[in-house]
Amino acid sequence: MPSATRSRVVIASEMTHTASARSCCATAVATPTSTARVLVVVPRVAPRARARVGVTVALIVTVLVIAFFIDARLVPRAVDECRARIHRRSRVMSLARALRRASTLARRARTFHPRSLPTIDDDARALFDDVDALASFRADADGAVARAQLGHACAQAVGAGSRCAHGYARAYLYAPLSVGDGEGGEEGALRAEHATCWLACPALVEATNALERENGIHDVARAVEASEARKESLSRAHEDAPRVRRWLMGEEMVRRVRDEATTARGEKARFIVDGTGLIGVNLSDLSTTKTWKKVKCLHAQIADALVRGRGKNAVGALALDALVERGVAVDGTETCWRRCAPKKGGRGDVEE
Repeated sequence: MPSATRSRVVIASEMTHTASARSCCATAVATPTSTARVLVVVPRVAPRARARVGVTVALIVTVLVIAFFIDARLVPRAVDECRARIHRRSRVMSLARALRRASTLARRARTFHPRSLPTIDDDARALFDDVDALASFRADADGAVARAQLGHACAQAVGAGSRCAHGYARAYLYAPLSVGDGEGGEEGALRAEHATCWLACPALVEATNALERENGIHDVARAVEASEARKESLSRAHEDAPRVRRWLMGEEMVRRVRDEATTARGEKARFIVDGTGLIGVNLSDLSTTKTWKKVKCLHAQIADALVRGRGKNAVGALALDALVERGVAVDGTETCWRRCAPKKGGRGDVEE
């Protein structure tokens, strides 16, 4: 037979001793121009492997059949165990919900102090640019508006900030202290709040969120560092925060907070009242704190500027101007009032 057409099949076991080659066949073909042989490797499944798979499957089926006939209660037991696990998990979830509910009740079972705005005096006029706007707060009407704006009751609001074109307060002055009434929280326990003012206008809140996401805090901090007047205004805004708290609390409550500073809870309340500025900035480290950490929250800076006046917080005024440059209607739009109008009868309709 001519060499060009001669071929032969070489069994893999004769070609190589590797494990992979033993499971393959190879065909060698000689070409007319070369004596080299081309090996075409064709994989195949060994009969022994097929036999082992078959035996394994048969053993598994046999074991399952034997288990089923020996103890027919295996499946019901598994179902009962699953049900028990679900029941235990549901009990844990119910307990967690109960704890959250108790925590909510504990927070609600507190009386904020003061319940209303103190008498406007010289101290107030030194701290607020527009005391008339501040004193225009009405617990019933503005409280309903605050509920619509924030999505929950706002018992700690005692004063109104600058109002929008529709007459709604865009920020609120908050009571700095709460006292447990014994129904949910510890009776008589004092708790101080960091926030002195709170931004409530939904449109401004969303616009400020977007500004902060786009590095707004650091941009404002750089603008503050470039101006000595803004630096002084930012420091003064932080230093004014304890004065605002003490004016709201009154001398008697301030004295009580300081007298109760012997306990850990009382010392924490005293430190918040006397030792922190806006949004919890430590006044003792104010001179060494980085500027962006003193800016910290544009919501708080804007709220302070709306409640106490642009002249009292140049940084909050700067952030408001930044929103205007971004096309935000800080005084309101034609339809934004719907988000602030109190709901009627719980139906989701708004009062026009």
